[in-house]
Amino acid sequence: MDKESWSKISDLNTQKIEQKEKYENQIVELELKNEELETKVEKLDDKHQMFETVLKHDATMEKLLN
Repeated sequence: MDKESWSKISDLNTQKIEQKEKYENQIVELELKNEELETKVEKLDDKHQMFETVLKHDATMEKLLN
């Protein structure tokens, strides 16, 4: 192959490597975001459980008072 063909191949390979690195970075960012969201969901689940416990306690207290 001539020099120009090799240059084109090299450029394409460089572009593919850069694109791969970009996608890998996006994957890492998305994984971090996913972890953050999972943590938020866990906190909301905990709050929901506490809220249900308070509601049950309130209902029990109301029955006892009546």
